[in-house]
Amino acid sequence: MAAAAPAMPLEHPMQSYDGLRDCRVSFDDRALRWSLRASSRMIRFTMGTGEIRLSQITGIRIVDIQKGAQPQLNPNIQVPPGPAVAVATPQGEACFAVENPQLFAAQLDARLRALGLPAWIR
Repeated sequence: MAAAAPAMPLEHPMQSYDGLRDCRVSFDDRALRWSLRASSRMIRFTMGTGEIRLSQITGIRIVDIQKGAQPQLNPNIQVPPGPAVAVATPQGEACFAVENPQLFAAQLDARLRALGLPAWIR
């Protein structure tokens, strides 16, 4: 589907980050975006967001985040331990603890290829 409709947004839920329950990462034909939200039945507020232009992505790999060695996705918000997808850019890597790392990595790679952008799963 990503190759057939490169502008269609695709969204993936992420594992809870530091107790935040509503964490998501999505991408369309321009950028990969994430939001980290605290939510309850009555209140929802955003604790962190970010964006990486697809043209800045230089690689994609599946990693295993070890407890105690967790990178930060946003200031003071650590990526939870376990499988994650690392997205490389010239500025460094951002790690996303999506619920299905293989699917996320494959769809992001397919999207980049459909747009003619040089990226690969390492």
